[in-house]
Amino acid sequence: MDPLKQVLQAMRLEPQIFHRMEQYTPWGIEFSIQNGAAIHVVETGNCWLRLEDGSKPMRLLTGDIVVVSNAQKYEISGDLSSASITLDDWLKQPKTEPVSHNTCLDIADATTLLCSILRPYHGTVHPLFSLLPPLIYIKNIEGRPIEWLAMPLDNISSEAQTQYPGYETVISRLLDILFIMVIRYWITHQTPDEGGWLGALYHPQIGKVLNRLHSELAHQWTITELAEIALMSRSAFSAQFSKVVGESPMQYLTRWRMQLAANALIDNPMASVEYIASQFGYTSAFAFSKTFKRVFGLAPSKYRGKYAS
Repeated sequence: MDPLKQVLQAMRLEPQIFHRMEQYTPWGIEFSIQNGAAIHVVETGNCWLRLEDGSKPMRLLTGDIVVVSNAQKYEISGDLSSASITLDDWLKQPKTEPVSHNTCLDIADATTLLCSILRPYHGTVHPLFSLLPPLIYIKNIEGRPIEWLAMPLDNISSEAQTQYPGYETVISRLLDILFIMVIRYWITHQTPDEGGWLGALYHPQIGKVLNRLHSELAHQWTITELAEIALMSRSAFSAQFSKVVGESPMQYLTRWRMQLAANALIDNPMASVEYIASQFGYTSAFAFSKTFKRVFGLAPSKYRGKYAS
């Protein structure tokens, strides 16, 4: 199976919020995207992105695309001096009027954004989100999104404006495609050591290890075995894995197992905790439950009760 497909199936993202926003300066909106990801596309105009990590504000121009992941708070605004309101407050405002009254911009009077928030199916907590890059930025080409992202974006924009019957379902499917294409573009434009967890899926050595870990969940893996797959010494492998992925091999294996175990608990409501534990390398239901609770904050049975339909 393609490594990216494995990851996307495990995370089970689905678009939960979509808005086409036409904003007039001064304006600013504060977003929060914990346990999820958000896509923002500058359709027309320009704006500023400010993350909470203290990094330098980023100016976004027509055709730029950003994906922000697992951020407690960030802002998108018309200029750096504009005050921001929360997305919830923005949603409460009448949409027949802009967020605030127009004051002329040097480049354009209005900025139009396509914004979508994707979160896991069932609203479950997914520990793998902490391994996603906090920001993916895809620069425009002469004021347009890169060519092979332009088609789904044009279709999304058209559906949002015409609102023909079934448009919300169409937009949701197109956003799924757009997110995958953006992630794929980002992966293929990183060097093997710069792509973080997603880039590690295709790393010449670490990628082989991740593929085996993903495919053989119940195997009792050791560092020695994993190092042999990577054709590296134990110490060199552990250091390289931690550098590329962002955590140790065994920490990652635990996250991955718990991610899929959480999905299995919901997908198989009649399966016992003991059976689920055995599918993910645990011979003891107690040890599995203890690890599961440490990762998710809930025992497996309570997690199932909370998130199962």
